[in-house]
Amino acid sequence: MRLSTKDIKIAGLLRNTINIDSVAKSMGLSRSAIYYHLDKLKKRGAVRGYRLLLNDGKNTSVAVLLIELRDTRMKKDMYRSIEKHDEMILDLYELEGRWDFMVVLVGKKQKLEEFVRNEINQDRNTKRSQLLFVSRKMRMV
Repeated sequence: MRLSTKDIKIAGLLRNTINIDSVAKSMGLSRSAIYYHLDKLKKRGAVRGYRLLLNDGKNTSVAVLLIELRDTRMKKDMYRSIEKHDEMILDLYELEGRWDFMVVLVGKKQKLEEFVRNEINQDRNTKRSQLLFVSRKMRMV
């Protein structure tokens, strides 16, 4: 599958924001052109899908969850357990070193805390977890 430079740039911009207007503006394209390229990326398998995130002001939080497992041979089980809650997961990374997973979450703060307390920390294979709330995103210039 060969992607054009424009497709790659659009995919990169959409990775950082789902705001079609800002991507269109930065690329000098119309909204419909961005949707065209997004559809093309999906058909080629470069994009499996995308998620609508509602920005409801103060009620939406972004957090990073770090998880350390007792038995790293059980990573697949933890991955499946986390993946069941895909409505709040933006990204899931497997790490090397002390922490085994890094999960980027979005949702109401209370729901995210309940998820960690009731799902992650109750899992027998969780050695420890750390939930860090992100206050705002800053762009490096």
